[in-house]
Amino acid sequence: MLTESKLLDEISESPRGIPAQKLKYLFSQKKQGIEDKPVIRGDNIERYGLKGTINYFPADRKEFEKFSKQIGRLSKAKIMVQNIVAQTGNHLKIIATYDNGEACNLDTVNNILLKDKEFNPKYTLAILNSSLISYYAYNFIVNRAVRTMHFEAFRQIPIKQTDKATQQKIASLVDEALKNSANKTEFQKIDNKIERETYKLYGITTKEQKMIEKTFE
Repeated sequence: MLTESKLLDEISESPRGIPAQKLKYLFSQKKQGIEDKPVIRGDNIERYGLKGTINYFPADRKEFEKFSKQIGRLSKAKIMVQNIVAQTGNHLKIIATYDNGEACNLDTVNNILLKDKEFNPKYTLAILNSSLISYYAYNFIVNRAVRTMHFEAFRQIPIKQTDKATQQKIASLVDEALKNSANKTEFQKIDNKIERETYKLYGITTKEQKMIEKTFE
């Protein structure tokens, strides 16, 4: 896993969103102005998509100016990850999606901002969302610990170095997953393709793959 990989901590920073989780009065259910920002909570994020009600942060509120530096920092292409990493039984699940820079989010979200241009953000997203990485993180990063986990504990995830063509192939599948996240049947077909590409990328054998997938049954 670590051979020809760079740790997520080496290639990115992952700040949380704005600390306004308890300031619900700030947000509107509808976009009122062109500069209003959609506000994403951790529980809005699902693999390759968003769910639930998305509120907006009106740009004309004085509090918007208070958070303007943080909002500006997050107004770029990024990976959004649930800060609390879901854990069930003998496995955990990292849950992430992609944002092209339109959204800001609350501090229940970590924002992966890539510093290393060698890595395509959608390629990186595919790795983070993979069963392989969730298995690796549970068994080798947190050593099967059972407790509330924040994403900051998973900055040692290895991101495989590979050529641009391979990254683009996987990134194109991620584009399809993002477009079809609401279509369960089609999404599952695409997700299975991404999973296979990820196993191939890290040199995982068929026997190892079956062992990993068994833990998610």
